[in-house]
Amino acid sequence: MTDATQTSFETTTITLNPVGCADCFWKIDNGLKELSGIQDVQYDMGKVTFEITYDPRKINRSRIIKIIEDMGYRLKGKHYQTVGVFEGIRLAFQRSRAQKKAKRT
Repeated sequence: MTDATQTSFETTTITLNPVGCADCFWKIDNGLKELSGIQDVQYDMGKVTFEITYDPRKINRSRIIKIIEDMGYRLKGKHYQTVGVFEGIRLAFQRSRAQKKAKRT
């Protein structure tokens, strides 16, 4: 007999464009683990992948990707618009605010 309150977690693998250093992996790892609904995060620095186990009742894959992008990282194979210097600075400030907001939630 299965317990109706038992949580069914999902796992997704996300591949990023090359990441600068081990600190970047640590930042993404810890940033995701602070979110409600994230059960586990494992990463492979060689393949630049993150395997994320999460509770789909609390968070979904699209939201996880948005949070990673808001931290300033890019997904491999996804096209991103190129911006000028001033627009880049504005977007960096937006990401910084988004990171602070994500930590509060």
